Amino acid sequence: MARRHKARGADENTDDQLLKAFGRKVREARERAGLNRAQLGDLTGLAPSYLFEIENEGANVTLKTLAKLAESLKLGPRDLLPESEQDALTGSAVAELIAALAVRPTFYRSVSLRKRS
Repeated sequence: MARRHKARGADENTDDQLLKAFGRKVREARERAGLNRAQLGDLTGLAPSYLFEIENEGANVTLKTLAKLAESLKLGPRDLLPESEQDALTGSAVAELIAALAVRPTFYRSVSLRKRS
């Protein structure tokens, strides 16, 4: 039975991380929209204290709340969902590719300059 409790604890930890990541996405979107919690509360019908809980404490939200938040922030519901680990890896790979491409034009310019001389 203790083993099952450990597994449940691990699941709860993962759930907490997911909810906190969702809260960060909501806060980032709200700040990008130039809204404070009271203004977002007016748009969604949610109390600013509940928005604080979502953003900072990982409050669990319903699909209706997710839809209200997304609509009020002029986003799709998926935009508020945290990225998966795979998406994060893909994003970092893209960033590395962009950085590598930014260096290459300088290399090619220096090679082409050498050929002209």
